[in-house]
Amino acid sequence: MNSKPNHRAPAAQQSLSRVQAASTSARLYTEAVRLSALKLLAGIGLTLRTRPGLISALLVVLMSASLWHRGVSYIEEVSSTLVGIRQLLSDDSQHYLDIADDFRDGDFSMSFVAPGGGESADRAHRQPAYPVVLAVAEAAGLSGAPALAKVNLLFVIATLWAAFAVGTWVCASALGGALAAGIIYQADFLFDIATERLLTEPLYVLIATATVGVGLAYLKRKGFGALLMFAALAALAYLTRVNGIFLAAALGIVMIASDVRELRAAEQADHEDEGRPQGGEPESDEDDAAERPMLPLLKYGAAIALFLVVASPSWVPRLIYTGNPVYHGYLNNYLWVDDYQDAHLPGPPRYSWSTYWDDHSVVDAARRLGYGVSRVYWETPRRTIGEGAALVAVIAIVALLAARDAPALWLLVAAILQALPLAWTAMPNDTRRIPAAALLPFFAVLTAAAAARWMGTARQRSAPAQAADDKLETNTAGADRADAAAAGTTR
Repeated sequence: MNSKPNHRAPAAQQSLSRVQAASTSARLYTEAVRLSALKLLAGIGLTLRTRPGLISALLVVLMSASLWHRGVSYIEEVSSTLVGIRQLLSDDSQHYLDIADDFRDGDFSMSFVAPGGGESADRAHRQPAYPVVLAVAEAAGLSGAPALAKVNLLFVIATLWAAFAVGTWVCASALGGALAAGIIYQADFLFDIATERLLTEPLYVLIATATVGVGLAYLKRKGFGALLMFAALAALAYLTRVNGIFLAAALGIVMIASDVRELRAAEQADHEDEGRPQGGEPESDEDDAAERPMLPLLKYGAAIALFLVVASPSWVPRLIYTGNPVYHGYLNNYLWVDDYQDAHLPGPPRYSWSTYWDDHSVVDAARRLGYGVSRVYWETPRRTIGEGAALVAVIAIVALLAARDAPALWLLVAAILQALPLAWTAMPNDTRRIPAAALLPFFAVLTAAAAARWMGTARQRSAPAQAADDKLETNTAGADRADAAAAGTTR
């Protein structure tokens, strides 16, 4: 019996062929994508090696664009609700807006710092820099809280570029600058303040980042220009927030301590040289005194004078109205009480160190300081600045300690010192945004310094291998030329 022809077999074979062809095409496409990705990565790697500054700058451009897009969208969302507008115009924000209105109307008397009742009793600690910025922005046509919030957003974006500039020019590492900008970019607390409230932290972090970077420049190179620039920037930080005085004092202390340490090292080296036998006539005592290294006291004096001149819009009115150039209203209460309600009493300060010691023991003081240290140095970096930034900062600090990078380690000491008053006052003033804004610039600059140190070490390690490769290539080329010459002679 003849079997019926199977008409399904050719169709099945065609279907199988199509599946195989599709599979082959998919494999070819996947391989092409893989090769393209490898080429792209190789190109990026080559660009990073040959032009790291360009790639790093592009990364900061992308971060800036992202911040602006997110920030503008969020400001519009916040300002579309009554709750959001009330948040933008909170009591603290309203203080700055009222002072800005006085400045815009030509009243620069700073009468709000005078002790007394009424509205001025709750504003004596306010500083003039941020209201001046608001007044200028309003005079330029940026009226309304949402528009002014965009000015705050611009401060955050400018801080990205300040961190990048510190990494590029102070630490000599564009990649380090991009990493420092990344630390600022991921600080959500700064973004939230900039877009939700009209407060001083965005402007302060910008100025403080520049101040810390210039401080590191002085610690590295001891230049007089860097010292003067530090004095001016530190004064601007103080004109923005009162705790800017802690930043100025901490960096000033470590700068002098660094100079003293180098002076003693130089003197020790001179004594060792004197102990060695040398030919020629011995130097006179006058020549020895003339060549002995000395602290740059005149430079310090010039820097202090510049600081006082730049900061004069704050301390001169306070001296006139109160007789105390550092009078800041009830802020002093936070130093000597444990409760916010007791500290936040508008008017002149009501508590002092004597009242504190009358009611507290040494154990109470130790417990208070321990609470503040935990709050400022442990909880604030993790919960407010961000766990990622805190981890990167810890890795950077460990790397700098291992490398014994003296300028960066002096900067670490300054970071700890300037936050100590904030740790002491953390019990009555439990907000974490203030210590976060104080620590964030140091985190960014220390990260840039560690990245620059690591890249410098990597280049030093790769230099001998590169030199050996170049030497081998030169020897090989020379041997090839010798062989070619011998061959030509034989012919």
